[in-house]
Amino acid sequence: MPVKISKDVRIPGIDNNDKFAKWVDSKCQSNLTIDHSLLGGIGLFYESTEEVQDDEDQIILRIPPTSVYNMDTLLDLLSELKKRDKQHTEDAPIIESQLINNLLKILQPESETIIIFSYLLGLKILQNYRNSHKGNVDYYINSPSVEFDTYLQILSNTSTYCPSEEEAQQQEPKIKHFNQLNQLLQSEYDELMSGLSELYPDVRIKELLPYQTFFQIYRALTSRTLEIPKAIQEEGDEDNFTTNITLVPILDYVNHNNPNNAYFDIDRKTNDIVLKLKNNEIPRDNTKLEITISYDTDDQTDEFFITYGFTPDS
Repeated sequence: MPVKISKDVRIPGIDNNDKFAKWVDSKCQSNLTIDHSLLGGIGLFYESTEEVQDDEDQIILRIPPTSVYNMDTLLDLLSELKKRDKQHTEDAPIIESQLINNLLKILQPESETIIIFSYLLGLKILQNYRNSHKGNVDYYINSPSVEFDTYLQILSNTSTYCPSEEEAQQQEPKIKHFNQLNQLLQSEYDELMSGLSELYPDVRIKELLPYQTFFQIYRALTSRTLEIPKAIQEEGDEDNFTTNITLVPILDYVNHNNPNNAYFDIDRKTNDIVLKLKNNEIPRDNTKLEITISYDTDDQTDEFFITYGFTPDS
């Protein structure tokens, strides 16, 4: 069954709920509903439609590995763009695969998060360039990178914590933490703009990627990523796993709570990411239940607040 969207729900970054519902259906299998959350913003809700048949935790959301954004799927995209660019003969100001490679070279990422960040910045630059030259360059309009537009809009409109001018002057540890992060990202941004401006002197790079957008993408990325298990293929070792930093569309709308009533895992047969509702939490009537997972068991820290923008009631 497709994910349902309540009629009065306004999803940040989404202008048309019907089109978004079709995009969601292409990404996952579920009978959940996107609705307003008492925890803040929007969330995912479960409503039982049939009797519980067994004592196992119930799979309520299934997302194929090709529908997520991590180092593996983004590398596949880059390979596709490189293959396409080899066949491209027109003169384009920004060659897509070259842009992503240049971002990786300038930023020199040392973590999965920053590698994904580099890709997202490239995709955002391409999206903004494409939108500012509508109908003029088929190379950009027909690009595989267009598939990322919906999720880029979600990231660009994800609510993140930003102190007011008055709060920014305070000496609280969480404000100091935020200011240090802001200074670090500003330095990284300035270095990136310097490098890209040299490589693309005829392109207004800062207009395509202003600092506010750079900062927003980073903050949204860190607040929405999940550590998804990945099996290590070694003979005779079925229980050996690592984790991948991953953006998982739709699953990343699930809100945090301790205690939580659900958790995510992978289906070892298909490598699908699955969201499971704990059996003892499944409503035995038609009660509408908001699904929650635990972002972190220690949710009272300044780091949790800076990353997710809130501190739960203890």
